[in-house]
Amino acid sequence: MATPITVEQSRAIPIARRQAFDVTLPIPLTAIFSRRYALLPPIKQVRGQDGIWSRVGQSRTVVTTDGGTMRELLTDVDAPHSFSYRLSDITGPMRPLVDSIDGTWEFVPHGTGTMITWRWTLHSRALWGTCHAADHLDVAWLRTTGTGAAVRATSHARVHRAHTGLTHS
Repeated sequence: MATPITVEQSRAIPIARRQAFDVTLPIPLTAIFSRRYALLPPIKQVRGQDGIWSRVGQSRTVVTTDGGTMRELLTDVDAPHSFSYRLSDITGPMRPLVDSIDGTWEFVPHGTGTMITWRWTLHSRALWGTCHAADHLDVAWLRTTGTGAAVRATSHARVHRAHTGLTHS
């Protein structure tokens, strides 16, 4: 079985944790992912979402500009601390690499604002698990602007192996 790969990025923003959480959870994905971020191409549309994205168990289909799709399931909401989701049933160009992705957004008080951490754990297909390219993923971070319309990303992510002791040939 391939080793999961976890990527994360954090950014401090000058708004209170509750406000950051309340704005980030329901924001339309097309606003957040209007351009490519590492493996994820821009999001073209979201289908099948019932109401505002806020309840555990909600699901939707994410359609990317490269023709790919993935099912997103909201798996945990712990306001104002965090929310988590799972991306599965991946089609399109990401399918040969990624079986599923567990995502989490965390919100922690930081000075007079909030430190937001976005984390993806990629559950790869067997081929991806042997590929060293995973050690060099560039993952973008989403920044809150103004009242919290999330968008933007610029820094390199820290890449961590989910299991220690992995050796490279």
